Amino acid sequence: MFNSIRFKISVLFTAVLGLILLVYSSYLYFNLSTFVYYEVDKNLTAKIEAFEAIIEEYATYLEPDSETAPDSLARVIELIANPKKEFFQAPKIKELDQKWTFKIHELALKRDFIVVYYPAGDIAIKSNNIIDDDILAQMQKSFTATPHERLFIQDVISGELKLRIISKPFDRFGRVQYILQLATSMDDVLFRIKRRFALIFISIPIALIVMSILAWFYVVMILQPISTITKAAAAITHKDMSKRVTQTLADPEIKALADAFNNMIERLERSFQYIQDFSYDVAHELRTPLAIIRGEAEVALRRDRSAEEYKKALETCLDETGTMLKMVEDLLLLTKLESQPHAISFEDLDLNAFLEEFYEQVKIIAKNKSMIVSLTVPKRSKKIHANKLHLRRLFFNLVDNAIKFTPAKGKIDIIAEYENKHVRISITDNGIGIAQEDIPKLMKRFFHRESPELATEAGHGLGLSLVHYIAKVHQGKIEVRSVKGKGSTFSVILPVVG
Repeated sequence: MFNSIRFKISVLFTAVLGLILLVYSSYLYFNLSTFVYYEVDKNLTAKIEAFEAIIEEYATYLEPDSETAPDSLARVIELIANPKKEFFQAPKIKELDQKWTFKIHELALKRDFIVVYYPAGDIAIKSNNIIDDDILAQMQKSFTATPHERLFIQDVISGELKLRIISKPFDRFGRVQYILQLATSMDDVLFRIKRRFALIFISIPIALIVMSILAWFYVVMILQPISTITKAAAAITHKDMSKRVTQTLADPEIKALADAFNNMIERLERSFQYIQDFSYDVAHELRTPLAIIRGEAEVALRRDRSAEEYKKALETCLDETGTMLKMVEDLLLLTKLESQPHAISFEDLDLNAFLEEFYEQVKIIAKNKSMIVSLTVPKRSKKIHANKLHLRRLFFNLVDNAIKFTPAKGKIDIIAEYENKHVRISITDNGIGIAQEDIPKLMKRFFHRESPELATEAGHGLGLSLVHYIAKVHQGKIEVRSVKGKGSTFSVILPVVG
């Protein structure tokens, strides 16, 4: 189970999904924290700027000529703790009180801690809600550690105390009179962030469990066609290779696999059939010469005979052995041409020179049979890429067939002519011809043509098969035209070089 593709894909899917969720969750957590701190800092900045502005406005009316503004500071701080308290009846002050009271509620300043320092570090005033010495100590520590000439924000964490503190100088008449410090508790903010982190942390394993189960069933569904192919493969034996895989609704990739599997089985079926037919044909063809050899040996050993009779029996056995050896050699060559065509070496041959050399050789054979052979070649010779030995064997087999099935004093014409990028070499005889129904069978192994008209020596039926495969490895083909009783034309079409 753990070594199955199904398990590995499910684990890989879950691991990749887990990694994606982890990275994405970390990204969300980081963005959330950044956004929350940005909002906190934005609110702190707005609060301290509003605090600074209202002090300046109060000082304009309460202490217009004083560099410091203690009354204004006291009024602003007191209103934060007690918004309804009234100090003055002046209309402008009442207007400022109403404005500041509205800002206190709008900015939620009652929950924040405020300390105002003199530049030297002494506390000028602090908000009434600072009753915890630890809070004041941490704010004073932050004051000491921060620059006083500009706005500055920092975190202060001490035990369970978590503050976000902003500091800003307060200028009056061109000089820094106070350092304003405002702190807000981060407990609620951090609680929200932690709760979101806990939610993410819990949701990841739940999502992984759910998705791993879905991935398992999805992988099972995807691999179902492969299981079908496996069952089909298990059902195929050498006795029955007719089964095929049908995947009408499969994905293109699985369908391609099923098609490749079916094509492979089809090729194997043809190969098995070929081996079966080949074995039957070889056994059939070897049975006759073996029977003759055995018969001659039995006759020779049945009783004492003369030396001449023994010699004749041995000659018959030798002839039949030669026939079998020729058949085996041709079979080996056929097998090589079919299975190892790349192992055959090729060279560029001058076509006219090759045909003229071949013509001189077949003239002698034809003369012994009282036949006339003629050769016609183009004036301008071209080259062909061929194996000289095998190509000579191809033409010898064709001419041998022409001589065999042509009566004495017959004629054989060898004609070469170019057709575009090919050459057609035709061997035409005026012999007995071939029946039309036999032409498609000529290139099959062990096919024999019966010729009662001529007393010809029977071949073993491999000559034209060799011709066909030799032409094929030369990227050529064989064409046959024949009229019964008038002769035949075998044309070899080969590609030329250039």
